[in-house]
Amino acid sequence: MPAAGQKPPPSLSLWRLPRHAMRKRMFAILERDAVRDPTAQVVHTLLIALILANTFAAIVETVPSIGTPYRSSLHVFELASFVIFAIEYGLRLWAAPENPRFRGMPTGRARLNYAATPAAIIDLLAVMPFGLVLLLNADLRIFALFRLVRFMKLARYSPGIASLLEAIRIERHALLACLGIIAAVVLLAASVMYVVEHEAQPDKFGSIPLAAWWAVVTVTTVGYGDVVPV
Repeated sequence: MPAAGQKPPPSLSLWRLPRHAMRKRMFAILERDAVRDPTAQVVHTLLIALILANTFAAIVETVPSIGTPYRSSLHVFELASFVIFAIEYGLRLWAAPENPRFRGMPTGRARLNYAATPAAIIDLLAVMPFGLVLLLNADLRIFALFRLVRFMKLARYSPGIASLLEAIRIERHALLACLGIIAAVVLLAASVMYVVEHEAQPDKFGSIPLAAWWAVVTVTTVGYGDVVPV
């Protein structure tokens, strides 16, 4: 019990806070750096472990000798994971107005803006597969590929990946310009090869789209060798 005049630890005072302060505390637990916050450390560690366990389960479920006899157990695990990830997504959405990027916005707009961020979209995709299974009464294994999207949630907890994604965001205009230049080079090369080779090899260079295949593998230096000029 804390001494007189001292505040209780954050982890113990969460549920005693008023609504606004509770939302702010929830944002700190889920979104802030967990180095100095024991509660956030525990939450982040458990979520990382759950993400890794889900990735492992989605992979081993495709092995007949494992997926068939343990189908019921895997289904229960997926149900529990769905509930946890859905609660996590809901809490992140609820706490979004405390994000400095959206501070000052109306609550609804702040949450919509947060829902459109890449991290929130990945969180939503993480809960969609099992929801679709429940709605469509489909085989859980059909959505194994989509369940692997949960692995991308680790980017939230990796400083290295977060830095890489931030660098991509900052340099997105330059990257788009590079892609535009590559597309222009491919189109020009395909057009030239169409003019030069379409009579000699109509099956391979009979149109610009056909010639574009040669241009792509040449520009990217893959060089399959299945299409070559004569």
